[in-house]
Amino acid sequence: MDKIKNHGKKWFYWFTLGITLIIVYHLLNQFSNIADIVEDFFKTIAPILSGIFIAYLLYLPCRKFEKMYKNSNVKIIQKKARAFSIITVYVIAILFISIIVIAIIPILIDSTVELVTNLQTYIEDIIQKYQELDSNSFWKSEFISNIINGVREIEITKFVNPTSITEYAKEAIGMITG
Repeated sequence: MDKIKNHGKKWFYWFTLGITLIIVYHLLNQFSNIADIVEDFFKTIAPILSGIFIAYLLYLPCRKFEKMYKNSNVKIIQKKARAFSIITVYVIAILFISIIVIAIIPILIDSTVELVTNLQTYIEDIIQKYQELDSNSFWKSEFISNIINGVREIEITKFVNPTSITEYAKEAIGMITG
């Protein structure tokens, strides 16, 4: 009887191991589908998590302002301490974001205008570096040579006007600051 019990335990062990291996194989075989499902889940939940994070960041200063308003001598401010603290935190956050936007956007626009202005020079430098390559180089293939010859014939200033880009950038800054 003991022998039959041990045989049953061994059979159950090997059966469980086989089923587990089959499940693992199918999971790994369907890994791309599972990865897509997980990716979609995180894309869906990302706005919720970012909202929770922003709420937490704004809650900390809100508590401080609420304590400060509750210690005020004015009755209305004491009663509406939560509302005043929320408004204060929102105003500070909006001012902070506005200052960052006003400080960073002109730098980005200047960099973009400089890039467009010097693009023809950058392309000419790349062509010159290409011509300096050894003739046995991988990059000297016919395909890349055709691309370089096609790019050499393009004049960027015909397609992109730096002054119009500057005007567009100024209008964008005006709209953002407005």
